[in-house]
Amino acid sequence: MGRHREGISPKADPQGRIFGTNLARLVEASGKMIDDLKRETGTGRSTWDHMLNGTQVPSVRALPKYAKALGCKVSDLVPDDLPIQVDAKVG
Repeated sequence: MGRHREGISPKADPQGRIFGTNLARLVEASGKMIDDLKRETGTGRSTWDHMLNGTQVPSVRALPKYAKALGCKVSDLVPDDLPIQVDAKVG
């Protein structure tokens, strides 16, 4: 399976748009495939799809595992001033 290229969903809220945009940029920069990230994080494909299209933002507790897998800081995924809800999902 390849990379996610669908973009941000029109259903995404502002927080989801920011997170999804940052996540997609970092996935691309990492050079990793979603299947690799699935294995590294223990997160399923549908969750990755929802996160990448901005309709799901992970819990604050889960952010470090995504940052580690992508080789970045948590603040690269979510700016300090981004108010996120725990496991927020749109739709």
